[in-house]
Amino acid sequence: MSSDHQNKNSRQHRYNPTNRSGPQPQRNMERSWRRPEAPAQSEMSASAWRSPQEFIVEQDQRRLAEHLAEKERNAGSSLNPAPANTTLEVVDRPLSPTTTSTAATSTPSTFATTDPPLPNKGDANTTTEYNSEEHDHQSKYYVNVNQSEGFVSVEDINVIDSSSQTSGSPGSSSTTIAKSIDVESSTNKNSKNANDEIPSERTKHVSDNSSSWRNFSREAGNKYRQRNDSGNRNRQNQQKQQNGQWKHVHPDDKHFKHQPVFYNYFMEYNEVMSGLEKGDLYKCQLRINKRKRMDAYATSDILGEDIYLCGDSARNRALDGDVVVVRLLDVDAIWKKRTEREKRFTEKRKQQPQDQQQNGTEQKDETVANNANDDTAIPVATLAEDDTVNAKDNAIEQEDDDENSDRKPKYAGEVVYILDRGEGMTYTGIISTYRPGSFQKNSEDSKKSNEIKHVWFKPTDKRTPLMMIDIRNAPHDVVSNAGFYEKHLVEAALVRWPISFRAPFGRIIRSLGPIGVLKAEEQAMLTDNNIMDAPFDNLVMTYLDKIPRTITASEITKRRDLRNELVFTIDPLAAKDLDDALHIKCLDDGNFEVGVHIADVSYYVKQDTLLDAEARKRGTTTYLVNRSIPMLPNPLCEDLCSLTPLEDKLAFSVIWKLDHDGNIIDTWFGRTVIRSCAKLAYDDVQSVIDQGHLPKDTVITDYSEGQVESNIMDLFKLSTAMRKRRYDGGALSMNSVKLSFTLNEDDEPIGVSVFEAKEANKLVEEFMLLANISVAQKIWEAYPSCSLLRRHECPIERRLNQFLELTGELGYDFDIGSAAGLQSSFDKLDDVDVKNVLLVLAIQPMKRATYICSGAVRNKQYLHYALNQDYYTHFTSPIRRYADVVVHRLLDAAISGKEDCGYDTKLLQKIALRCNRKKDGAKNAQESDIMLYLADYLTMLEKKEGTQVERAVVIGVNKKRFDVYVPKYGLEYCIQPGALPMQDFVFDDGRLDLFWKAGIPVNAAYFEKARERKWDDADDDNDEDNIENTDDNGHNNEGTQAAENDGIDQITRQLSTTSVASANKNGEDLPRKLHPAPLDNDKCMQSIDMLATINVHVIPDKSQTPPRIHIFPVNPF
Repeated sequence: MSSDHQNKNSRQHRYNPTNRSGPQPQRNMERSWRRPEAPAQSEMSASAWRSPQEFIVEQDQRRLAEHLAEKERNAGSSLNPAPANTTLEVVDRPLSPTTTSTAATSTPSTFATTDPPLPNKGDANTTTEYNSEEHDHQSKYYVNVNQSEGFVSVEDINVIDSSSQTSGSPGSSSTTIAKSIDVESSTNKNSKNANDEIPSERTKHVSDNSSSWRNFSREAGNKYRQRNDSGNRNRQNQQKQQNGQWKHVHPDDKHFKHQPVFYNYFMEYNEVMSGLEKGDLYKCQLRINKRKRMDAYATSDILGEDIYLCGDSARNRALDGDVVVVRLLDVDAIWKKRTEREKRFTEKRKQQPQDQQQNGTEQKDETVANNANDDTAIPVATLAEDDTVNAKDNAIEQEDDDENSDRKPKYAGEVVYILDRGEGMTYTGIISTYRPGSFQKNSEDSKKSNEIKHVWFKPTDKRTPLMMIDIRNAPHDVVSNAGFYEKHLVEAALVRWPISFRAPFGRIIRSLGPIGVLKAEEQAMLTDNNIMDAPFDNLVMTYLDKIPRTITASEITKRRDLRNELVFTIDPLAAKDLDDALHIKCLDDGNFEVGVHIADVSYYVKQDTLLDAEARKRGTTTYLVNRSIPMLPNPLCEDLCSLTPLEDKLAFSVIWKLDHDGNIIDTWFGRTVIRSCAKLAYDDVQSVIDQGHLPKDTVITDYSEGQVESNIMDLFKLSTAMRKRRYDGGALSMNSVKLSFTLNEDDEPIGVSVFEAKEANKLVEEFMLLANISVAQKIWEAYPSCSLLRRHECPIERRLNQFLELTGELGYDFDIGSAAGLQSSFDKLDDVDVKNVLLVLAIQPMKRATYICSGAVRNKQYLHYALNQDYYTHFTSPIRRYADVVVHRLLDAAISGKEDCGYDTKLLQKIALRCNRKKDGAKNAQESDIMLYLADYLTMLEKKEGTQVERAVVIGVNKKRFDVYVPKYGLEYCIQPGALPMQDFVFDDGRLDLFWKAGIPVNAAYFEKARERKWDDADDDNDEDNIENTDDNGHNNEGTQAAENDGIDQITRQLSTTSVASANKNGEDLPRKLHPAPLDNDKCMQSIDMLATINVHVIPDKSQTPPRIHIFPVNPF
């Protein structure tokens, strides 16, 4: 056994939730498509970013060198003869004639076992055994090194049952071993010369025993191989032998020939790069439909629309968020396959309740849940700082995915390579001893614990596949205490995903706590969003201690000294990381000098240092309800860099000369030293705007209160004029509901309110936007191919047209031709309630803003749609965003006149991708945390006051459901009438008439029916009709939600299916206003149409993970 294999085994340890002192599992997953960790001192240098191919080749060279060195050491030693029972040789390089001869007469590689020696195996052709926990340890794998023309993967190795080998059998001789090559792959090379070199008798196998594994696997596996991998196998063999050159086989593509192949082989790295350059392949980011995870979409900057990926096989082991390479396929054939799959699932779904009843394995509430609302309320978008418009990000894309799932796509394709995956990704979920979704629970429970080879990790996020966990690496009591682990959250990592397994292999990392407990759910939420909630490493803190705490005189001389200017900060009351400050003064010519001063983080966080690597890894500060998780260590973000009053601080400043209307006359960029005179809160500034003076307890030094108040009013007047001109010029603002909580001493929520941005917030925002715009123009002019910009693409045209059609039917005239027209249309609305509801609908077509490298965008489109700016970036928050730190460095290089900015296009694009992931994760974590605390708060209210009843507005209606919006909490919810106490419901002309059962309340009993159903085996995405059975090896294991239930899982409405009842039929005038839903007491009928208001129950559910909030209408009869 090799030393590498021994080391791997030595790292395995028994999982124990209570013992954290032992060795910790390796966090870095073994994937060839991810860049290996580089030395800290050069982590950000271009040379550190090696390609996956370079890394793999280097590792193979190292292993080959160790192998040859071992053979040389053992070549002449009689004390260390070759192991007798060594039955596999893996050759990593083409062998020259000399090398081949040597290999045939020397000791093979060190993958030796300690099994008893077989007779007559001491000659030169003996090879080594590959030992795998997933396969029969008694089987031997042979390859003839004399015929090795290239890299030999385990897929080319024949299998022979060792039980058939006896001292007198032909299989015991070296000659027979040489004959044991499986030449099926050789005959597929289409190479006459290669075939001529192999004697015909080598096509015979050593053993004709019908009981051998090889013969058994042929009968059992041919149906998979013929359907799945025959073409790919031939191509792969040709590639490995082409021109006698070695080509890499992806580690997850190596498999034994008896095994079925469920996915396509990954393309070779160089071919992938060549295909991207030629335009035959497309680099995309993968997005999996959260509610129909058999459907996925790949977003490409080149193509105008997403590429549809049908099923798990098309995704080819890629996960949500991966950067992948996609090859286009015939869209008609793919759509036909998808239609047949949906039809097959529908039939299985209809048959499932009957099968359950016959087998006596009916799952609790399964039938009801299939027709119930399966969802949870989601918050409307939270303000995306510096972007002014915020889409609901994942929710919006998910709505579009749901709509696209029933619309034939323009493009279809398949993943051929995985270029990048988020670093250190782990997942949360529960452990089950049986495969979730299967009806084998009873049979699994009847198994003895020593018969269970794997347990199952069921992730919380259904876009993540089920994982098999080796029983040896699972908690020791996972079988005897199975009920505990099914209600206990754990963190797991994906280790590998072999091509011959439908499910990946994973490992358990740690225990988080019981489902429903706030602290455990918060940790799970942070884990799922890849947020590093861990102390900073000692090496980083040691490096930080070496940074001088004082500013040297020589450094001050290099900067513009603004310590005599009246500078102050404006931040939330409890803020500690003060990263921006303002100053204003009137010039002799009547114009104003206005300065935005940002903490000079890049002075302390030098490029290619430990501190820089740590900041890049964390990406951004994550703000939760009760705390924040900083990007930088507290001594840096709250002391050294923070613009604390009465202290000299280093800053990076943008100073403008503005006229009285806020028009820019001149701009200056540079490094400065400032001294703030006051730390003002937003409420302090708002007091000046509303009442003309600061609160009495405001602390100001060196200047009078009157001077500060005068400067605040000057800034306010300028910001008002600038904002008006910005909106007149085409900017768009679509701010939505954001909740703010009041917590007690135990961090428990005791109050909640809706956050409202005041004039003081808008004052600061306006100057921060101006600074970001100015810096973006400056760095792009200096480095047009290497600038880190913030792009917000135009809305989805189809969905925007649907919004226009809907508003027209409601009687409102909207202009969607530009951001300016859309903003003007909203400004004309006098009814605040209608405006807020239409704002929720208008958010749907919007895309999310992303970081980009200017040189990596082929069409050179950098527009920020919401701001209507050609160039925009993030410069004003380097303490909490790594992207801003990079922009500071680019700006410093630009104003210094350097030709080299310190980054190249490839590296900057990698940084942009990482920043996008981290920013999205932080925002999702923030919104999820708000929902956790809201569920906790509503649970507290429910215990004190009973079920909460709130007013909701109908914002979408179709024939099977209607959508509501609860303004008090900013929640949206999709309601399924079929789950309610109804006699019937009828859809007619945009109106849904509900016929209630009188006197039956919608109480907790009906709430229980809306719980999320189990993972269902009928939803498995199998491309082969014959693959139905599942065993401990994990074949055919993945379950998803129902694909045919017409949007049961949808949380929010779809504009394309929303109808508006005829105004004349209802006898009302246009434009439509908010109105109570009409009632007919004689028929117990309630009419639901657009903008109708109804009372709803808001019910928290902490029995699931994550906790959810369900919304049901109150029965008015």
